[in-house]
Amino acid sequence: MSANLNDIDSYLLREQLLHDERLVFESKMNLIYDETVIMLVQRLGAKITKDGDEYCCLYGDNIQEGICGFGKNPYLAALDFRKEFLARKEARNEKRGKIN
Repeated sequence: MSANLNDIDSYLLREQLLHDERLVFESKMNLIYDETVIMLVQRLGAKITKDGDEYCCLYGDNIQEGICGFGKNPYLAALDFRKEFLARKEARNEKRGKIN
């Protein structure tokens, strides 16, 4: 048996390594995204509480006046909160005529 890889084996190995590299990169990016969600909630001092059968992540005194997100678990509530926070920020910037 030859110690060298033939062209097909070399190609397959390269493709598998690239695939594995992409998976590692995506995992790192997901971790960074998760950390930014948690940091946003912590820095703003938003509170995560149980609200019925869901969790609520609230920044402000109440749901009507504050920014909130809901989810089946605390993390999903924080994700929804981030989405709402960014939507409010974008709307505020558009109202002021700023370009992001």
